[in-house]
Amino acid sequence: MKYLIFILSFLCTSFLHGQDCDIPTNAIHNFEISEVVEVGDYSKAEIYNAVLLSSADYVKNPTEITKYEDYSAGVLIWELETRVRTVIGGGNFFFFNVKMEMKDGKYRMSVTYTDCIFIISEDSSCSCANDIAAYNCLPNDCLFITDKRWNLLKCTAVDQLYGLLDEYKSSIKANISKSQW
Repeated sequence: MKYLIFILSFLCTSFLHGQDCDIPTNAIHNFEISEVVEVGDYSKAEIYNAVLLSSADYVKNPTEITKYEDYSAGVLIWELETRVRTVIGGGNFFFFNVKMEMKDGKYRMSVTYTDCIFIISEDSSCSCANDIAAYNCLPNDCLFITDKRWNLLKCTAVDQLYGLLDEYKSSIKANISKSQW
């Protein structure tokens, strides 16, 4: 009987992990998270500084992840990675661009997918040739990724990304409120 329960629980878990999750997409069906956050009567400069200060809460050196910065336009673009640990291989890294646009009283956070790297061993890796919103992964010449594994990995990566973005928005809110001490 306990073997039956184990097998049923394994099948249910496999079934749940094989399901598609809700991947946010833009008009051309590529992955994108975009959100405008209202912050009250703060200037673009105050919001920009709070956004920049908040990045230091999550990375040792924010300039290492900065791809573009324009203070006068109120725009920052970072490359962000999330790691999905797996039982087999060295893990999977999903890379995203995070574009922060600031105006008086609000900022917009837009996140797009750039790449995914599957680490097989210290000497072997491959990347996924299509967008995270795609149903399957088309790896570059080195590995077969099943649709089930691709769904599990991309859903886990997106869940981790949402958690990170929520923490980041909370950090921005805390840092912007400190700007008037």
